[in-house]
Amino acid sequence: MTIPDSARALINSNALAHLITLNEDGSPQVTLVWVGLDGDDVVIAHLAESQKVHNIRNDDRVAINIESSTRSDMGL
Repeated sequence: MTIPDSARALINSNALAHLITLNEDGSPQVTLVWVGLDGDDVVIAHLAESQKVHNIRNDDRVAINIESSTRSDMGL
């Protein structure tokens, strides 16, 4: 998947992100994380083995939400 330049700029900024993983029971687990890029791979930082790492090892489906200070023409 190619990451658009606008998304690359946001990921490479100082913006924090929310990483959403799935607990074993299917419920969401949300963690505030730092994000960056390694080529076309989005990478996150963590300090220790944590619930998010455990969840990703069990189910690699994740969502990442990065809040921007800019708005689109639609107001989003």
